[in-house]
Amino acid sequence: MKTLTLAAFVAALFLCLGFARVTLSAAAEQACAPYSRAVTVRFKMLTPPPVYNHRLNVAGIRNLFLTRGQSVGGAHERALGVTYSEIAFYLEGSTSITPQGSGYCVYLNAVTAEFGWKRLEVHIAREYARGTCEYNAVLDHENQHVSIIKIALSDYAPRLRAELERELRRQQPIFTRNARSAADQAVESLYGRMQGVVDRFQQTQAARHSAIDSSSNYGAISDLCPNWDKKLPASR
Repeated sequence: MKTLTLAAFVAALFLCLGFARVTLSAAAEQACAPYSRAVTVRFKMLTPPPVYNHRLNVAGIRNLFLTRGQSVGGAHERALGVTYSEIAFYLEGSTSITPQGSGYCVYLNAVTAEFGWKRLEVHIAREYARGTCEYNAVLDHENQHVSIIKIALSDYAPRLRAELERELRRQQPIFTRNARSAADQAVESLYGRMQGVVDRFQQTQAARHSAIDSSSNYGAISDLCPNWDKKLPASR
C-alpha cells in the first residue's frame, strides 16, 4: 500500500509540475511590458448656458417630471418651476497596440475627458407673467438651483481630473486576443473605475438641491407674493 501511495504521489507531482510549466508558459506569453511614459490627459468642462423656458403651464411642468422619470409627489406635486440638468461624462482614448505571443498588448497614449452637463433648462410656469412678483420669486429659486449645479461642478471637476490622473498612473497594459476591441476595452475599464467620483458628484448635487426644496423654504417663498392662487387652476 505504501508503494502504491508513493507511486500515486509521484505521478501527482509530475502532473502538478507539468501544469505549472503550462501556466508559466501562458503567463509569459501574456506578459506585457509596463508603460514607458505617462498617459496624456486632456480635460474639458462642459458648461453650456442655461436655457430659460416660459412656455409650459403647471400641468406641463408636472408632465415634464413624469416623462423624465422623476417623482411628482411631495414638494414637486404642484411645482411652479423646475431646473433640469443632464449630467455628461465622456471619455475617449487613443491607444497603441503591440503584438505579444498569440495576442496583443494595449496601451493608452492619451485620454480626453469631458465633464459637466449636456443641457441645463429652467422652466417657469406660464401662469405667472414675466415681471410679476410671483414670476420673479420662482425665477430666483430656480436660479439658486442653477448656482448649485455650477458650484458642484466647480468643486468636483478638479477632483475628477485628479482621480483620472491617479487611475492612469496605475494603469496596466491590457492583454487581448482581439485587436479590434482592444481600444474599447481600455477605455471602458477606465470609465468603470471613474464612476464612483461621478456618483458622488450626483449625490452631492441632490443633497444641495434638497436643502432648498424644503417645506420651510417654500413657505418663505410663498410669503413673498400675494397672488399665487389667483393665477392657478383649482386643484383636483
